[in-house]
Amino acid sequence: MRMTYVIRKRAFLITLCMLLILSLLPALSPAKAEAATDDDYKVVGYFIAWGSYGRDFQVEDMDPTKVTHINYAFADICFDGIHGNPASAACDKGDGTAPEDIPDGSVVLGDPWIDAQSSFGGSFDGGVNGIYGNLGKLAQLKVDNPHLKTLISVGGWSWSNRFSDVAADPQLRQNFANSAVDFVRNFKMDGIDIDWEYPVAGGMDENSYRPEDKQNHTLLLQDIRNALDKAEKEDGKEYLLTIASAASQAYLTNNELDKIAQVVDFINIMTYDFSGVWQSTSGHNAPLFGDNQAANAGVINVGADVATAIRGHLDHGVPAKKLVMGLPFYGKSWAGCEGNPNNGGYLNCQGAGTGTWEAGALEYDDIIANYVNKNGYKRYWNNAAQVPYLFNETTKQFVTYDDAESIAAKVAYIENLGLGGAMIWELSSDRQFTLLSTINNEFKNGTTPKSPIYNIMSDWDQKKVYTAGQQVLFNGNIYTAKWWTLGEKPSSSDAWKKGAIAGTPAPIEAWSKTSTYTRGDSVTYNGKTYKAKWWTLGEKPGTSDVWELIN
Repeated sequence: MRMTYVIRKRAFLITLCMLLILSLLPALSPAKAEAATDDDYKVVGYFIAWGSYGRDFQVEDMDPTKVTHINYAFADICFDGIHGNPASAACDKGDGTAPEDIPDGSVVLGDPWIDAQSSFGGSFDGGVNGIYGNLGKLAQLKVDNPHLKTLISVGGWSWSNRFSDVAADPQLRQNFANSAVDFVRNFKMDGIDIDWEYPVAGGMDENSYRPEDKQNHTLLLQDIRNALDKAEKEDGKEYLLTIASAASQAYLTNNELDKIAQVVDFINIMTYDFSGVWQSTSGHNAPLFGDNQAANAGVINVGADVATAIRGHLDHGVPAKKLVMGLPFYGKSWAGCEGNPNNGGYLNCQGAGTGTWEAGALEYDDIIANYVNKNGYKRYWNNAAQVPYLFNETTKQFVTYDDAESIAAKVAYIENLGLGGAMIWELSSDRQFTLLSTINNEFKNGTTPKSPIYNIMSDWDQKKVYTAGQQVLFNGNIYTAKWWTLGEKPSSSDAWKKGAIAGTPAPIEAWSKTSTYTRGDSVTYNGKTYKAKWWTLGEKPGTSDVWELIN
């Protein structure tokens, strides 16, 4: 009888434990879902206000199921009741405030009519809660698609002229931050995206600049974040703060990216426009990797590629999950190009080629409809850079662009590095959603393909001769030959320099007085990061001109 009682008691306890575990499973499942990556990737698309005019690309022409965030471009900054570059248009916050009563440094509508007033010929009569224009349509889009986040982008290339002035003054920073919150609330948006092009240097000649922009940029963002945090508590919802960053070395030097990354939700890096008609040699708009052929052809921006830009941001303290890679849905063209197109796409050209809306710039839809293997254009593939290009032997026109193949390679790179996702400039250029669908399919197919680095280099072969600069894969790592070598195993020979695990950024190692460094090599010394300007051996960073201080 005692034994029976004990057995029954144990059985009861076991059953009770099982029921308890089963009751916890629903609570445990969200944590498991958080570990999945497919739904974590951001797909950020820019919608341009001016696209609603001649290009006739409207809010309803987007597919909101294929993006997670829409950045509306652009709002501007008000001074003395007017905005613009040069200042010429009356400021309008969209809330009835007279221009003369709007505080300097305030965020204002860029194009009041199309942004918030138009009923689009009566087709949008009534608006949404009194909001008309594109912003009203975006508000409706959010109602129909609750997952969607919308942000107002401030600045951009044309309207970054007053950022330096705002960021330098504590009161103007507060005006900006408070008005940013007003804008987001008034137009039922989810956050603000700062597109300052660029702090300290760069951008349009009319822009204001000062060396203190480096620190002031961080201060401005912190003030905006503080204002958004206050609004979150009052409104009971989350508000986002993001920035658009540049892919250049100068941007890394001129900004406190490690500090900025702690303030913002994520950073959209503009990894495109690496080449353009400002150079006489054609190149690639957004090469994923560098190409030695570019240097041989005399391209002026050797070392300018997506992977280098991404690595630079990561090396400067931006967490991978907070870095969103820019993908261009447009191409560029050169005219009067001479040379062999099989050289990787580096030809001597005479200026801008044809364009969709302006000379030298082509929408992806236009390229597919009228250029790719049509009308005398032949498609080529640069395997080193992992991008396509076109050339017309008759008209001597060259086109650089991205297509589904190169976009898929870039998404694979994003996945391999564990980046935050993809940003698109801009959505009107892909009206059939060819590239947008590629991004979504690659993110959501449940697999992470090998890094595209495997497409451009092979595993080490002990029977093959390698010369200085050649790269191989060995045990999952990238090795670069320092000099002529045959049969020397990369993991155990001084002939090889170890780089990154394939598909990840190269680690920065501590400086060694016995190691030889060449141009572009980075090291750490006394807590700082340096980059070699040329060949060096035994020259201590911080005491020699051969080393450039990076961070």
